[in-house]
Amino acid sequence: MPLVNDLRLALRLFRRNPSTTAMALVSIVLSVAASSVVFAAVRSVLLTPLPYPHPEQLVQIRTEFGNSSEPSIVDFGFWNDAQEIARRTRTLEFVAVYGDALYNLGGGGSTPPEALYGLRVSANLFATLGVKPMLGRDILLEEDQPGHANEMSEEA
Repeated sequence: MPLVNDLRLALRLFRRNPSTTAMALVSIVLSVAASSVVFAAVRSVLLTPLPYPHPEQLVQIRTEFGNSSEPSIVDFGFWNDAQEIARRTRTLEFVAVYGDALYNLGGGGSTPPEALYGLRVSANLFATLGVKPMLGRDILLEEDQPGHANEMSEEA
């Protein structure tokens, strides 16, 4: 019975001060929404394992360059560096390279090309991660050479 009496009193007070009630409800809704967003971000980044067969075996090698006190850090190695690492390594099973790239999606004759952000990856990246491409085919070894044209064939 005390719970029912407390609820009746709360409803009476809410009816007397609707603006205060609205502000309290908005505050509660915003704090619950913010908590949910933070939890979802923490869960996806820290708690959920990577969607690869053996994520504990993945290593990222970064290249740093620059002469200032704070060097520029690049999240990918250069092609020749990766080839040298692959030749000399005794502990890494696979070495793959990826990096940011900007591509032009060619339109029709009357529409200008559209710039798209993407990744430039080596042919063995999917095998290194233990996954298959979601669409299309895997990259062929002969396409994995510096200077090779970056274009999609009609069969892909």
